[in-house]
Amino acid sequence: MAKSIISQVREILGSSVESVGKNKEGNIVVRRGYFYRNGDSSAAFAERMKWLLLDGKLDAVLISHKDVWKPFKGGASVANQSHFAVEFRIFD
Repeated sequence: MAKSIISQVREILGSSVESVGKNKEGNIVVRRGYFYRNGDSSAAFAERMKWLLLDGKLDAVLISHKDVWKPFKGGASVANQSHFAVEFRIFD
């Protein structure tokens, strides 16, 4: 049985991301939370994710990236904390 695209992305990106999902348009959204940016940006994160996916032999096109800042809330999900988010379209 073939792996789902989300499983493939999760396997390729490994610990580089904290969540992998699909949005309503069918695009892949990956997120990595932060407490301090430490000089990182959503653009740099998007570029790293794109190269990792290409190295993993997935044809990925970057749709968008964003930096979401939220006040700290212990125990909240990655989507409800400060995070970098990147949206990709994957072609089979």
